[in-house]
Amino acid sequence: MDRTVKVTAAFWSKVRKTKGHWWWGGVVNADGLGLWNEGGAWVEARKVAYARCGGKPEAKLLNTCGRMSCVHPKHMQEMSA
Repeated sequence: MDRTVKVTAAFWSKVRKTKGHWWWGGVVNADGLGLWNEGGAWVEARKVAYARCGGKPEAKLLNTCGRMSCVHPKHMQEMSA
């Protein structure tokens, strides 16, 4: 298994999908925002999920469900700069 597949599998192993939300089960900051270590840098888990489901990786996101630990791409709205 190549590294990309391993990293992707490791990321998704931290996500628990329910009927309404995709809950992040990894590291969270003091505000409850999920964090993922991507190549030595901490990034927002919701941005990783959004990008891996076809969204723009550089997008600034607003979580529309109001749950900081939810990473469901359908609950993300791209914000203008």
